[in-house]
Amino acid sequence: MPYRDFFLSHPPAHLFVSTLVILAAGTNLRVLLALPSVFGLLSGLLVYTIARRALGVMGAILASVLFLFSLRHLLASSYFTGVNVATFWLLLAVCLSMRGRALLAGLALGLGVSTAVYTAVGACVLLTLVALEDRRKAIILGAALGLTAGVVNLTFLAVAGQPFLDQVYGYHLAKSADSLFFPSKMDILRSVLSDSWPIALLAACDAPAALAELIRPSARRGAAETTTRRFVLRLAFAMLLGHALFLFLLQRIFTHYFLLLLPFAVLLAADLLVRLSRWRPASVRLRHGYPAVVWLLIAVVVTATTVTSLERFRQERGLRCFVGTGEVASYVDATLQDGETIFGDFGIVPLLALVSHQRVAATEIESSIMRFESGTSSLEEVLGAIDRDNATLVIARRDNGIIVYPPFQRYLLAHYVPARRFTQQHPWLTIDVWRHK
Repeated sequence: MPYRDFFLSHPPAHLFVSTLVILAAGTNLRVLLALPSVFGLLSGLLVYTIARRALGVMGAILASVLFLFSLRHLLASSYFTGVNVATFWLLLAVCLSMRGRALLAGLALGLGVSTAVYTAVGACVLLTLVALEDRRKAIILGAALGLTAGVVNLTFLAVAGQPFLDQVYGYHLAKSADSLFFPSKMDILRSVLSDSWPIALLAACDAPAALAELIRPSARRGAAETTTRRFVLRLAFAMLLGHALFLFLLQRIFTHYFLLLLPFAVLLAADLLVRLSRWRPASVRLRHGYPAVVWLLIAVVVTATTVTSLERFRQERGLRCFVGTGEVASYVDATLQDGETIFGDFGIVPLLALVSHQRVAATEIESSIMRFESGTSSLEEVLGAIDRDNATLVIARRDNGIIVYPPFQRYLLAHYVPARRFTQQHPWLTIDVWRHK
């Protein structure tokens, strides 16, 4: 049981999806590895649905293409971090709110908050905007959100007690902004802007026109298309500002957090492209060839952005993808005796445990350095637990994860000796196996 029997920093709904899949199909790695991509595709369809009602068919196509083929989305859809599912729930809540389904929207938001705590930012923004338009629907949405999130959280609080609160909430607040082992906020921001600058630039260029449209009274007040469009533009601005403030205030951030901002930046980017396609020059001569030229430019921009993202994604996957699973797992299975266990880098050890049918020592799956830097967990207690559970092998990527944490390094050198090295295409992915003395 998570929180009670092992450390888990994510809210419980993150596990609901994979748990149901495992109950239905077993530990089928192909199915499990497909989950983030499935939710990424579903989020893309929801982006299309939202944009379709505000920007038209062409705007919806542009928005969904920019979203699905952005580097930030491609990377997030490769790992089941929880942000994939959280983004889906948030976008589903937006779609349901636009259709007047406040109860179902609140249910979706409740599941989103119970999947990733940072979804609460988007939930607050959406709840506020709905309240400005219809207080009764906002009350229903808020009640459904609170009831859903409350049932999930109170259930696990009853099961696990204080460790649930410490791991899911206290841990994230205790993370330090200063760490030798993780990039700073500015490094994270530069990384995100370097791979998302086309979308950021398009959204920034659309901002003045979109704000002017929102400030100007609607000439067709009451028209469904106009009301929906103004709501979506207002939502995009509010979501971007709300998440920007949250990321500024949070001490420790990661690049995958920015996936929640991406759909709303994409909506503004697509809105700019639609505006350009609909604008007509005053000169009759220029007006004659303008549509063909502008659509050609839009096609070039979208294609160039997509191709660049796919190439960057291919390069990033080469630096991240753990391709030696079968070889390492075979070695682990052949080496361990009955009652012996493995421990190490949480980026690869759980996968190796599944493939080799071996146990992770003391069920200490999450061995992130942040867990110990934050003071949420005691490294000495964890080391004592894995010793008692006969951790025979420590497995880690070279210069990555807990292996670079000095207190753990001292423990490793005192109790283990190098046993095997599995060389990968990139030095970052080289796997070192240490055996107990």
